[in-house]
Amino acid sequence: METPGQNVYNALIQSPCVVNAASQRWRVVSEASGDKIFLSELHPDWALAVNAGHAGSLILLWRYRGVPLPVISWIVTRAR
Repeated sequence: METPGQNVYNALIQSPCVVNAASQRWRVVSEASGDKIFLSELHPDWALAVNAGHAGSLILLWRYRGVPLPVISWIVTRAR
């Protein structure tokens, strides 16, 4: 996943992996409530969000501060 330039509220781009590309680095932050948030390394106040919250919704970047958590929180599970 790659951040789409300098604009928040844009859909994410699936692109080939580029070694050390800041636009492709993410960190998982655990809130006190247990919610997991994916924050962009390139833009630390931008988080992954689901546009409408239903199947088929766009995944996009959203301002992390001041946004209700259900829109931007994720369930992280171990790959099998």
